[in-house]
Amino acid sequence: AIGSNSVGRNGGNITLTSRGNISTGNLTATGGAGEENTSTSPDTNFTGGTGGTIQITSTGANSVVRVAQITANGGDASARSGGTRVNGGDAGSVSISANVTGAYIELNQSLNLVGGNGIEGGNQGNGGAVTLTGPVVLTNNVAINSLGTTRGNISFTSTVNSDAIAARALTLDGRDVTFSGAVGNTSRLGNLQITATRDVSAGTNAITANSLDVTQSTSFTSGAINTSSTTAAGGTVDITSSGAVSTAGITTSGSTNGGAVTVAQSSSFTSGAIDTSGTTADGGNVTVQSSGAVGVGNINTSSADMNGGNVDIRSTGVGSLGGVTLGSITSRTLRTIIQNPDGSSPSSGGAVTIRGGQIILNGDIDARDDAFSATSRIADLRLTSAGSVTINHTTNFTSPINITGSGGTDTLIAANRPNAWVIDSVGTGYTGRLNEDGALGTRIRFFGFENLTGGNLADSINLSVMPT
Repeated sequence: AIGSNSVGRNGGNITLTSRGNISTGNLTATGGAGEENTSTSPDTNFTGGTGGTIQITSTGANSVVRVAQITANGGDASARSGGTRVNGGDAGSVSISANVTGAYIELNQSLNLVGGNGIEGGNQGNGGAVTLTGPVVLTNNVAINSLGTTRGNISFTSTVNSDAIAARALTLDGRDVTFSGAVGNTSRLGNLQITATRDVSAGTNAITANSLDVTQSTSFTSGAINTSSTTAAGGTVDITSSGAVSTAGITTSGSTNGGAVTVAQSSSFTSGAIDTSGTTADGGNVTVQSSGAVGVGNINTSSADMNGGNVDIRSTGVGSLGGVTLGSITSRTLRTIIQNPDGSSPSSGGAVTIRGGQIILNGDIDARDDAFSATSRIADLRLTSAGSVTINHTTNFTSPINITGSGGTDTLIAANRPNAWVIDSVGTGYTGRLNEDGALGTRIRFFGFENLTGGNLADSINLSVMPT
């Protein structure tokens, strides 16, 4: 209990330094709560005290710093009813270092650096910074809480892994969250959940976990993300950011379902290949919503035995600022069982929906229903503002595609190959067919394009309706 003489006072500092191992119990350096001081004036208000500074350092090679729960919260404000607004105290800070050869940090419980609560309309205190210098190993599920009016930064300067016993969950609430080493590279994490009011950055470092959930960030950057499983369903990847999102690639494939990938509210999205394929169950859906440009490598949402996952990519940007550039898309099912009695497929390929101010297709689209039926989903591509659709895939597409203009002045640019154009109508732009071969129906149908541009080889044009 806090004595009366510590009301509103700051938490004490804690400093531990050793050339060998360090093992702590629970450490507390919380600021004192403010309290009405009736000995001087019944209307005196007190701000909560500031949390203390906790520093733990080992300088010995091959040493281990084992840390239990740490609490350095700010003190809550206290005020007489009807008094003026009073702010809560700021949280302290935590710095743990084991940055020498063979040394590492073990986290077993939560780190709490939460600003104290204000009262009478006062602000919550600021959250505290957490800096972990050296490799980190989680020996339990761990949460790091740096909540406050301004949250504290959370920084890992080296790798972060679970112990060998289990995949450990890591929950982070802070301002900037930075990983300067690989995450889960030797022993994957459990669920990795990050809530940040500013940037989340792993640089080019890979993240391997059972699932990844990032919310409220102003940007997100990482190397390859892997939540796949060879024994169960793949884990989901959900990233919400008001700014740019960039990854080297995302893999959520599973021995049953593939995990869904969702990117929301980004100002742009760039990624290498995305693989959400399933084996005995459905492939995972890929959903991207952006206000800016989207660039993704090959996308695989197929399933070996059930339904392919849907691909839905949308940019609300105008023209090239809303451009969507894609490699190949495979959302087919590879199911090889016999057909239903009526000849229909017992499974289906995933729907493909693309929206943008500019669309560039660099690869094939394969949304077939199974290995037997001659049916397929029809990919749906649509310009949302005056712009262009560029086809760089130089052979016929596997699945049919419908491409629709915006209603403005739009251009359809065919691949560098001998193209066969059929113009069916001329009204608000040209409507027709491109490179049809009949195996699964017309490969490309286009609607409402004012300009048609062929490739660099000989194209043929069949005017089934003469322009007026």
